[in-house]
Amino acid sequence: MGDKTKTGASKKKPVDNRFVRQVTSGQRGPNYWVPMDISDTECKIMEVRQFSASFFELDEKFRRPGLELISAYAVQNAFLWGQYLLRREQLKMQLTGTG
Repeated sequence: MGDKTKTGASKKKPVDNRFVRQVTSGQRGPNYWVPMDISDTECKIMEVRQFSASFFELDEKFRRPGLELISAYAVQNAFLWGQYLLRREQLKMQLTGTG
C-alpha cells in the first residue's frame, strides 16, 4: 500500500524550437526589427515614430471620436515571433492535409 506507481502518465510533445532558433539567429524575423542580443534581453520595446506610416496606420485602426493617439510602442520578442511562425506552419499543414 505504501508503494504507489503512476500510471497513465501524460506524454507531452517535445517543444519544437526550430523557428525560435531561426528568429533568434536573425534568419527569420520582420525586416524592420532592430538587431538585438537575446542573451542580454528577451524583448525590446521601441517607440513608433509619430509621423511614420506605421503610426498613421495604427491611428487609423484605433481612431475613436474624442480620442487622440499620442504615442505607440512596438514590442520585438523573438521567442513569441518564433512561436507564432510555428503555429502558423502547423495550421497550414492541417488545412492542406484536410484538402
